[in-house]
Amino acid sequence: RRSSDLNVRAAVQLDYLGVQLGGNYGSTSAFTAELGVQAKVAEQLWLGAHLYNPNRAKLDASTESNITLDERVPTLLRAGLGYIVSQKLTLTGEVEKDIDQDERFRFGVEYNPNKVLFLRTGVSTGALQGHFGLGLRVKQLDIDMAVAYRSQLGATPMLNLNYRFQ
Repeated sequence: RRSSDLNVRAAVQLDYLGVQLGGNYGSTSAFTAELGVQAKVAEQLWLGAHLYNPNRAKLDASTESNITLDERVPTLLRAGLGYIVSQKLTLTGEVEKDIDQDERFRFGVEYNPNKVLFLRTGVSTGALQGHFGLGLRVKQLDIDMAVAYRSQLGATPMLNLNYRFQ
C-alpha cells in the first residue's frame, strides 16, 4: 500500500469539568483530556478510536453541611468503523468500554438522498437506546435534529448547529 493511500487524522482535546452544588453546598472541578484517531484503511472504510479521561479524573468536595461528593469521572475507550456503501449510504458500528462497566455496542445508518437532507437511525445496547434524526445542510450551516429513546428516561430531543468555515 502506498503511504498516500492511507489518511490519518488525530486530535487532542482538554476538558475542564466543574460542578456547582448550589447555595453554600460547595463546588469542585477537575481537568481531563480526550484523544482520538481516525484512519482511512480502504476507499470505503474508516476505523477510529477515542479515549476519554485517561487520567481518571475525580470530582470530590466536602461541604459545610457534611455533604460529600466523591465521583470518579468515567474513563471510556471507544473503537468503531464507518463503511461507505455508496455516496448515499453509510453504515457505522462502535464498541464502548467504560473501565468500570460492561461494554456497549452501537450501530447506525445514515442515508443521504440529496445534497441537503441526511436521515439517520441507530441503536445501542446496555440500557437499550434507539435514535432517529435528520440533518439539513444549508450552504455552510448544518442543522441536526434527533430524538433518542432511552429505556430509563423515555424520549430525549436533541438539536445541533454547526457552521463550517471555508
